[in-house]
Amino acid sequence: MGLPAPVGVSWIGPPPAGDGANAVDTGSFAAVGASKPVPILGYANATVWAAYKSALTAVANSLAPTVAAIGAIIAGCSINSSLVPPGTTVASINGTTVNLALPTVQLQGVLNSDGTISGLGSTSWLAGAAVSGTNVPAGATVAAIVTPALFPPSGGNAPVTCGVIKLSAAPTTIAPTNVPQTFTFALAAACIAAGVDNNALFTGVPVVFNGTVQLERSFDGASTWLPTTNWNAPGGTPAVFTGNASLPFFEAEAGVFYRLNCVAYSAVSGVTINYRLSATGGASRSLTTGGVI
Repeated sequence: MGLPAPVGVSWIGPPPAGDGANAVDTGSFAAVGASKPVPILGYANATVWAAYKSALTAVANSLAPTVAAIGAIIAGCSINSSLVPPGTTVASINGTTVNLALPTVQLQGVLNSDGTISGLGSTSWLAGAAVSGTNVPAGATVAAIVTPALFPPSGGNAPVTCGVIKLSAAPTTIAPTNVPQTFTFALAAACIAAGVDNNALFTGVPVVFNGTVQLERSFDGASTWLPTTNWNAPGGTPAVFTGNASLPFFEAEAGVFYRLNCVAYSAVSGVTINYRLSATGGASRSLTTGGVI
């Protein structure tokens, strides 16, 4: 068993709301330096990635928003912005215009004879989407969102409302009443509203990774830090990241601390190196000194 760290040195905290990990430390590197020491027992994940931030200006019903600066953005980058659906990527670039490739989503619902689909867990981004599924007329799209879905993340006694959408064409045949099925929605430009997001992030392999980060651990209460090795690679390959990477690992000994250490950094305008270090699942609490809990 490793030695406990002095008071105020060790760190472990709750994950963000909705995150299934036991504990999470997230942040970014803007210079050479290390993350907080995190005590880990059991399974864990270490992830590092580069992100480029640029203001995104969207035009209603258009798949061609503009950015303040192209910078590190190239085709294939993922976009994290409140103005586009999760999973959206950059299809191509023309000057400061980024042409969007929207994702396809699948949802369970009930097809009704009046051309509505009810019981949907989400109606976000569905406006104008092409719809396919059993008994859905060919070429049908979402003509209207009749009832927006509402599933409060906090749970409790808050009301829950399943979504209802109206198809552009009514079915000629339907399954037995109230039988749910899976529908595929190919999202369309109609889901895009006008707006400006000053904190849009572009991520993925195409974004330059401007540093070197290594995973380290300490057996003596966060006093001495030693580079770890990648347990998924042969020959004791060091867990050193020079590009976007995610490494699952396992710690069998209680009282061992981990951290991510940025050992080299080159400033690139708009680009940051981000990290996430987490203890995950029930296994991270299952092994203790003297037995299993």
